Amino acid sequence: MPQLPYAGQRVEVIDLGARQPAEVTRVEGRTVWVRAADDEEERAFDLHPTTANFVARGQPYWGTRLRL
Repeated sequence: MPQLPYAGQRVEVIDLGARQPAEVTRVEGRTVWVRAADDEEERAFDLHPTTANFVARGQPYWGTRLRL
């Protein structure tokens, strides 16, 4: 069974092999909002229908991903 994200969960933001620790701040339907350890702003990651990965809003399926 796939893991569902929840507020307070520790995750990783993966961009071209670089990994940055982050935390889920809220979940709204198919969108997960996270705050990276060094960032002040939240970032939205949308569930991509083809790959079932959470991808940074506005990026293609191979873009910045969220690892639960």
